Amino acid sequence: MLSFKKNKPVEPSFYPTDYPHLEEDNEKNAGGKYREYHLPEGWKPLLDSLKETELPSHPDYLMVNDLIQVFIGFFEYIREIQGGERLQKFLVNRLVHKQTIKTISDEEISTERVSQKIGKRKNTPDNIWNSEEGKNFTRQVSLILNREIEKTELRVSDILSSTQMQPSGLSHFDICQFICGMIDKKIINGNYLAEITPTNQFLIFDKETYSTLKELDRIFRADYRKFMDLEKFCRLGELEKIDVLWFDPGFGVFKNLYLTNNGEIGCRKWSIVKLIEALAWELADKLDIYYWHFSEMREALKYLFPARCGKISVRHVESRLTSSPDKFQPAGSNGYWQLTNFGDGHHTNKDAIISIFHSAADTSLHYKQVIKELGEMGRRVNEKSIYALLHRDEAFEKLGRGRFRVIK
Repeated sequence: MLSFKKNKPVEPSFYPTDYPHLEEDNEKNAGGKYREYHLPEGWKPLLDSLKETELPSHPDYLMVNDLIQVFIGFFEYIREIQGGERLQKFLVNRLVHKQTIKTISDEEISTERVSQKIGKRKNTPDNIWNSEEGKNFTRQVSLILNREIEKTELRVSDILSSTQMQPSGLSHFDICQFICGMIDKKIINGNYLAEITPTNQFLIFDKETYSTLKELDRIFRADYRKFMDLEKFCRLGELEKIDVLWFDPGFGVFKNLYLTNNGEIGCRKWSIVKLIEALAWELADKLDIYYWHFSEMREALKYLFPARCGKISVRHVESRLTSSPDKFQPAGSNGYWQLTNFGDGHHTNKDAIISIFHSAADTSLHYKQVIKELGEMGRRVNEKSIYALLHRDEAFEKLGRGRFRVIK
């Protein structure tokens, strides 16, 4: 009577020919184009929070109104002195209309005489700025500017009002231009910077603060690749606080930076590589997403910056990723990428597998153990594609029953 020995089931062999379309999770279609994925719905709330916020408008007439009272007293004095009407016209042309002293002079009064009257001449007795009234005027203006700077660090006044300052005939806009001219000509002594913005707002700054903000604008674009919260941004410039109005694009204070809906600082002029890196950090930090398909990242760029990235192609995104190995590396399956900071330092699955074999105590490993190790390395892999790679690549030797070893 014959007896049969019970054997363990034998794992069927893997034949690549059984999987004609399997090429390490190849994601190209028959036409040779890359597979493209839609923007994941779960990403949208995060991307919405990173869009540029709409800053509230805070028109402030108080400062301009305070200046009006000071101007009235000064121009009433000018009108009472001999040649006062002409002198007022000289001042307006010089400080409001930005005319040169040579342009202001005419056949009746020389350039030298105009300079003596309204230029910065400390030792000229009949210079308007050397009179007690002129000194008092500049002192009062300086006090108002100091008060406004100390109050908010940034003072914004709407100067579109058509209200005229009577009886001098100057509008709110003219008064603001007059102050800018006084600061530009160093008639007011102080650490002020004033300007009329492209959106017709009157801004008052502390010069040192303004210089710091401009430098922050430059270095953030050049040296940083992550969105940054406002508090950390202030510490970067050794500032106690920053008025959010500074980020209004109409003011032109920051040429590169913007304030996001969630109160972070972003850069609208980052390169594509820096934008991808910044978004990848946000996905990791906020959503625990550490790898993504490059077509998903393309959709994220389009969603966040439609004007700039609306026509960007997946091939362009992939080329930027491929050319930046210090920042990005493949995450396992074709088309999936991750930040190099989160990666294992291996450009391909093959390199990662070889490193697993070299670090293993046993010279051979079961393919499922290899897949487990790849997952622990943070790689997104397909079980069948890893089996196929081990089976067909000449770097690995098949030992049977799903075990392989690397050929040294």
